[in-house]
Amino acid sequence: MILNVKKRGNSLSVIIPKEMATEMNVEDGDPLFATKTPAGYELSPYDPDFAKK
Repeated sequence: MILNVKKRGNSLSVIIPKEMATEMNVEDGDPLFATKTPAGYELSPYDPDFAKK
C-alpha cells in the first residue's frame, strides 16, 4: 500500500485509509507511536515503553 506525504503548515502528514485505521483500532485524535527498526519505522497504537514495564 502506498501512502502519500502532504505538507500541512510547517509539518508533513500521511492520511491513513479507513480500512487500515480500523485494523489498527485507531480513531481521530489517538496517538501512534513510531519505533525505529532495522527495516525503517513501525507505526503502532501501542506504547512500546509501556509494554516493557
